[in-house]
Amino acid sequence: MLRRLRFFHDFSHAEIREVMRAAAWWNARPASRCCAPADTDDRFYVVVSGRVQVSRGRRHGRPRRAGRLLGEAAFAEGARRDTAITADGPVMLLKVTATLLEQTSIACQLRLQQGVPEGVDRAACSEEEGDRDRGQG
Repeated sequence: MLRRLRFFHDFSHAEIREVMRAAAWWNARPASRCCAPADTDDRFYVVVSGRVQVSRGRRHGRPRRAGRLLGEAAFAEGARRDTAITADGPVMLLKVTATLLEQTSIACQLRLQQGVPEGVDRAACSEEEGDRDRGQG
């Protein structure tokens, strides 16, 4: 299932299995809030299926579809979010936290950390032009 997502294309089968065991899976119902502004956490999310809406204040970005990473606070302990992520229909998310990541091999941790800076929506509500330039969205 994860192999078909762009973020995981370079992962070995063993690394994908490690991520699947270490991450938390969440099936969100339509309109469920996945995270809220001011939440403090050390996680990022991978949209496995469905789509989510990302908003910052009153600004709404385009819906994010399967394969997208979300979470500008990825791995930054104690970081506060400034965005809200809401399910736009039924959604399956993979939640990866720093704590769960420590359970994986060093090779898997490095692979994830290398991929996160490229995939995380750091400015989810203002990167429409960047998405078009990269052929995403």
